[in-house]
Amino acid sequence: MKLSIITINRNNAIGLEQTIKSVISLKYSDFEYIVIDGASTDNSIDIIRKYASSITFWISEPDKGIYNAMNKAVDFASGEYIFFLNSGDIFTDGCSFDFMNNATTDFIFTSVIMNNKHIRIKSTPPKRLNKFDLYEGICHQATVIKRSVFIEQGKYDEEFKIIADWGLLIKAICLNKKSYTIVPETLVKYNTQGISSQASMHKNILLQKKNFNTKYGFHINKYFYYLYRLKPYILIRRIYMKISHIINHYNKK
Repeated sequence: MKLSIITINRNNAIGLEQTIKSVISLKYSDFEYIVIDGASTDNSIDIIRKYASSITFWISEPDKGIYNAMNKAVDFASGEYIFFLNSGDIFTDGCSFDFMNNATTDFIFTSVIMNNKHIRIKSTPPKRLNKFDLYEGICHQATVIKRSVFIEQGKYDEEFKIIADWGLLIKAICLNKKSYTIVPETLVKYNTQGISSQASMHKNILLQKKNFNTKYGFHINKYFYYLYRLKPYILIRRIYMKISHIINHYNKK
């Protein structure tokens, strides 16, 4: 089995059905499908039972949070690689996992389309990643992870309630030099209503990153990091200055 696709759900029956139907329609076939439900009190269980013939394994029981549910799912997975498609997220039209046929690296990064009520943004990782890119964060929904990473590095650290997926990347790639590739494939339309994607969580995310850095001994030069974050603004200014120069040159004629 090449791939384990995992869906985590709690009290999101409508989103869960959309996700399950998306998995069922996937053209790639070398995968198992696991659904972990956190003892939902809506009709999520009815939805799971409705599509049970297309689900390899499912369970509904209380958990201690999303990363606890994910860690539980990892224990049930048998695929060489793991991909989390959480409740409310769906695969893009024409999504293909054909790149998995030649997969060997520990992580595979793809692109995602982020949706909310007002905007739709495509998020694509840089062609070459540096420490600052990883510190900034790679979308979890864009990441395919080799199951052996969880065995060698440990599973998601549940102490960090909203950044444990980020922490796994830092621990595995920055601290332990695990390998990765970036493929030009847009896999998922990602529902940005998740806990760590909410703007109100920004301060908590920064605090948890600080605590993670202390716990695992990960250090980053904050001054270079601030310069890294200014790159888009510097580029925009250069483009603006270039256009202004062209316009001024044209007006003098």
